[in-house]
Amino acid sequence: MAKIRIEKMDETVKESVVKDYVNGETLKQIATKLGVTSPTIASFLRKKGVTVRAKGKRKKDTDTTNVVVNQA
Repeated sequence: MAKIRIEKMDETVKESVVKDYVNGETLKQIATKLGVTSPTIASFLRKKGVTVRAKGKRKKDTDTTNVVVNQA
């Protein structure tokens, strides 16, 4: 099975990953949409400067008002 790399995906897809996660989707939900694993999504988000929520937590359970996304 070929390894899918988020870094090689279109910029709009990468922006969507961050937006969807910050808006409350879980790692698993995003990973399923893209055909990758949850750890792949978590790693990508951390590289973008997004704090990854504890397993199973959704936005309603976590305060994300001060999330800063690193645009690097």
